[in-house]
Amino acid sequence: MTTRLAPCTIAVHGPARAKEGLLRLAPLLHDGFLLCADAPGAVRLTPDEAFGLVRPEAGAIRVSTGRGAAIAAKTGLRADGVHLLAALLGLVQWRALQSNPLLVAEDFLHAVPPECLYAQIGLSCSPSAFMRPGICPACADFYACLGAEQELVALQRLLAALRQPLRN
Repeated sequence: MTTRLAPCTIAVHGPARAKEGLLRLAPLLHDGFLLCADAPGAVRLTPDEAFGLVRPEAGAIRVSTGRGAAIAAKTGLRADGVHLLAALLGLVQWRALQSNPLLVAEDFLHAVPPECLYAQIGLSCSPSAFMRPGICPACADFYACLGAEQELVALQRLLAALRQPLRN
């Protein structure tokens, strides 16, 4: 028997077109998440690429629509699918940061295995990792131990969906 967690409401802020695309894909997440246009806690969509694809910060998760669009163009994925994936990758990290105040975003960086999306969301951000998107078992265990189980479930569901219908 699984415990049903209270829904996590996440606001989405950014350019209207990018925001609408992200909200349109929200049903791919499980019922533990609600993406909406206004709520505490936020995903901030920005064309800025200086931080890589996604960066968790104290009050928000920043997602680069510029970097996401470039990945989408090289992989055949829909840009809004890449943005939602980036938001969830960041949400997992954000939850870990909220639960563990001694951690900083740089604590989450790793280089191998290269097919793990957490190895690819920084400045180097290789589109090839998005051809068969996934996370390594070490990251799944690490974030689960840091209290991000609900977010990992949503991420795994989105990864399964991304492997199929979200191609252009």
